Amino acid sequence: MAELIAKSDGAELLEKARQITKKRLADDAKQVRVDYLKNKPMGKGNVASAEVRLGDGETLRKHGTSRAKPIDKPKPKSQGGHFEPSIDSHSGRVMDTDSEYKVLSALADDLIEKYGDDAVKMKGKIHLYTEMSPCESCARVIEQFKEMFPEIKVDISWDMTYGAHSH
Repeated sequence: MAELIAKSDGAELLEKARQITKKRLADDAKQVRVDYLKNKPMGKGNVASAEVRLGDGETLRKHGTSRAKPIDKPKPKSQGGHFEPSIDSHSGRVMDTDSEYKVLSALADDLIEKYGDDAVKMKGKIHLYTEMSPCESCARVIEQFKEMFPEIKVDISWDMTYGAHSH
């Protein structure tokens, strides 16, 4: 019985930590929206904020928007980048300016720059907050990130469902 209670408390603590991280990343995204999107309301563009905690104690953070700044549009894998965005059936266009794609590409750049060939072996966890749920293309980019960094677990959270607004 004590073991069951301990497991339950552990799960509750992990969920509390997850919610605290989500709130911090959502607050970061709000500030990025103010700084780069001239405080346009949620649904006008998208903001993503991510934190990667690595097994060696390092923490990397990135924030991006579906607009030009703070991260420029990455190259797709077909042109030497890390991930290949695709056409989203809702918008009918290649989602190569999406915040999730930009943030994950920038994190991949940082991991490879810092760890070289060992980057793909790094253990850790990424917490990715995006204001809107990932579109089809971003879901595929997230899967490509998982394939590239199989030892980094991915936790995604959002506050709005994609589809009603322009991404």
